[in-house]
Amino acid sequence: MGNPFSSLARRLVLLNLPVYLSLGLFLYFFTWHLLSQNLRKELAYRLELLARDLQTSMSNIYFDWQVTGLKQGFPENEVLFLARKEALETLQKKAREGHFLYFVTYQGKKLAGNVSSPEEIVTHSIEYKRFPLTPFYWQVLLGIPLKDYQKAFGKMKGYFWTALGVLVLLSSAFTYLFYLFWVRKPLNRVVKALEERRPLPYSGLREVDLLVQRVQEAMKREEELFRQVAFSEKMSALGVLAGGYAHEFNNLLQVVAGFLELAQLHIAKGQTEAALKALEGARQKAFQGAELSRKLLRLARKSPDYGKESHPLDLMVKNTIDALSTAFPKDIQVSFEAESEGLHVPLSEEEIQEIVSNLLLNAVDALRGCGKVQVTLSQKGEEVELKIEDSGPGIPPELRTRIFEPFFTTKEVGKGTGLGLYVVHQIVVSKGGRIEVGESPLGGACFRVLLPRVEPRPEKKEKKETPKSPVSKEKILIVDDEKEIRENLQAFLRFMELEASLASGAEEALEQLRKEPYGVLFLDLLMPKHDGFWLLEQLEAQNLKFPRKIILMTGYAGELSARIEKWKTRAEVSILKKPFSLKEVKEILGRKV
Repeated sequence: MGNPFSSLARRLVLLNLPVYLSLGLFLYFFTWHLLSQNLRKELAYRLELLARDLQTSMSNIYFDWQVTGLKQGFPENEVLFLARKEALETLQKKAREGHFLYFVTYQGKKLAGNVSSPEEIVTHSIEYKRFPLTPFYWQVLLGIPLKDYQKAFGKMKGYFWTALGVLVLLSSAFTYLFYLFWVRKPLNRVVKALEERRPLPYSGLREVDLLVQRVQEAMKREEELFRQVAFSEKMSALGVLAGGYAHEFNNLLQVVAGFLELAQLHIAKGQTEAALKALEGARQKAFQGAELSRKLLRLARKSPDYGKESHPLDLMVKNTIDALSTAFPKDIQVSFEAESEGLHVPLSEEEIQEIVSNLLLNAVDALRGCGKVQVTLSQKGEEVELKIEDSGPGIPPELRTRIFEPFFTTKEVGKGTGLGLYVVHQIVVSKGGRIEVGESPLGGACFRVLLPRVEPRPEKKEKKETPKSPVSKEKILIVDDEKEIRENLQAFLRFMELEASLASGAEEALEQLRKEPYGVLFLDLLMPKHDGFWLLEQLEAQNLKFPRKIILMTGYAGELSARIEKWKTRAEVSILKKPFSLKEVKEILGRKV
């Protein structure tokens, strides 16, 4: 049998039943007592009336026969006999009609009765009464049968229990209706909102609203915890790729160092053209390394708008594959084909990276250093399908239902957290999608991610920026904690016939800006103790004159537009990504290249 308390409605009804039954039993015994007392009084009164009626009837019969005897001249003995006979017949008739017991004695002997002895009346009567019938000198014992009383009272009990049963049914029905409209309906709205990932509605009931509040707090904690788990999983994945990235960076550094050493040798021999060619090769490889670091930082950054923006899936998938494939073994071929372009899904860039990186890294890991991974993007009706296939050993059917469970992994101890596919599954399901796993024509596993297609958000019209006015002989201040970067940029400016002052930190720059105004400020964003934004805040707080042009230098790959928006009203703000070239510096200063 199932648990009778598994339903809240059953609990309310069943918990109310003891109350109803206790109330019923109390009413039953209380009513029994009252009815018994009243009924016994009524029966005693009835017996009293019956005795008086018999006394009157017997007296009337006796005197009627005395008159008749005198008129007709009957002997006294005959008159007495006829009077007694009629009196007994009247008594018998009244006993039958009134359903009572009687026993008549005369001079201690039984004269008449519907029982065998007086004791029988005493034993089987609820009430009895002894009285004399004076005209005849009879002793009469009357009693009301107990069985008639029990029958009457049993009938009353039947009515009572029927009424109590109806009361219990009506109360249970009312309790269920209360549960249905005041408990179940509000809870169903909450459950539906949970299923649809909408804000939870309040019902007006204090208990339910308190539950909603606690659930919302738990959901916020769960969301934050999930973000931390997802980010941790991403960092774990990047840790796996660290060796591959380190190899690529070492290759680039080797080429840069080789070109620079060749340039030194060519200069020593007076071979200027060959030296310039070697230096150009080193410069190109340095910027190639900068692009590689941007890809890595793009993967590692933690977006503040996790799950809020929709992005074109083909571009995001391609960027993620490009960033990851750099660190893959050379014998692993990764191909990407987008059958439809410009498809939008309700995922942020970080969520797309999470899905693609986890599935792609699992596929590469399954290939054991050699094989093929094929990524396909297409539209299936109102859904967008992202399919990742590999030529590895595949996933056994008995494990396919478990691979999305948290902490489940088929990898060796220390080589997998068991959270990657769980994170992917949670992201996909939370957006109304689904993920399926099966066999690939390539021979390995095939993961199909199906997500609802959404319309792209209308692009915000960007404000037309005022043309950048070229920098001529304005005072320039360079702020960076790296000495080599300050001096390198200063040398660039000298080639442009511009002079610049230097500051090694935000506090030193603030002192110089207090002494004299500057027209152009090259400002590094990330510095020890105080960053570049601190310097701008101090200029505003101390009401100092802002430079006409502020150029923010950074190697950060994240989005900065939101943070610099407020400063655009105070100055002409631009961003110069590190590493930068002389050409980029000229462009940002509005000078001819």
